[in-house]
Amino acid sequence: MITSSPTVEKLLDTLDVELGAEIEPIVQRIEAKLPTTQHHYGDYMAVLASLTSGHNDKPMLQLVGLLMVRHGANANGVLWALKHIGAM
Repeated sequence: MITSSPTVEKLLDTLDVELGAEIEPIVQRIEAKLPTTQHHYGDYMAVLASLTSGHNDKPMLQLVGLLMVRHGANANGVLWALKHIGAM
């Protein structure tokens, strides 16, 4: 389960203003298709890995993962994706 603190929630609110409009259609597309991995973790892993640009910025990836969950992503899928790319 992915949890966050009130401080993280404030940061997510700020990020949501900046990135929410981009994240939501990605999440909707992933959730609408047939899963090829359990809880779509493979799809979430591909999206999160594309954000690293060769750097493993764990806090940033975790925040984007929380933002994805906020926009309807399967929390287990995002958590597994973060674990597989070494961000947890």
